Amino acid sequence: MISLPWVKLTNLNQTTLAPGEKITFDAVITPGADVQPGVYADRIIATDGTTQTSMVLSVEVSSANRGAISFVLTDDAGQVVKNAELTLVSQEAFAAISGDGRSSTYHNVYHINSDAMGVATLADVPVGDYDYSITAAGHESLRGMIAVMPQSDARIVELKMTAVSLSYKWTVTPIVIEDRWGGQ
Repeated sequence: MISLPWVKLTNLNQTTLAPGEKITFDAVITPGADVQPGVYADRIIATDGTTQTSMVLSVEVSSANRGAISFVLTDDAGQVVKNAELTLVSQEAFAAISGDGRSSTYHNVYHINSDAMGVATLADVPVGDYDYSITAAGHESLRGMIAVMPQSDARIVELKMTAVSLSYKWTVTPIVIEDRWGGQ
């Protein structure tokens, strides 16, 4: 049960549960143009008629089409990962048309390094889905997907990188050896 008229619970294929059973459902949030920007809170209530339990649902309504995201990087030893290189690439391709009519596509790409506290914050990023890659000396690389949402505060994403205990790189440099023999 929920009281915000623009929030509907869907995929409730089952309304009766036996003890120990669980159900997954979706909250579909569709505020109309008349809903003012702001933070709204409501409760999702489940009851058996006698006992009830509830969960708070918090929704931020915004007209923003940009957001911010902060990656907090630590490693498997609990240490911050400073100076990690982070690249964020939009999954959506955009079209660019030149003056002579030729068109090409591009993706929004953002680069940033984590600070001394292991934090890398990207602000004023268009809303959408992005692929990220993170590299740091002495650590295995990370790749993943993240959604940038229209929020008033940066979305915080905590990631753990795996420290590499020992790494090495072999380099082979060819050299010429002149063979001289002073035999009879």
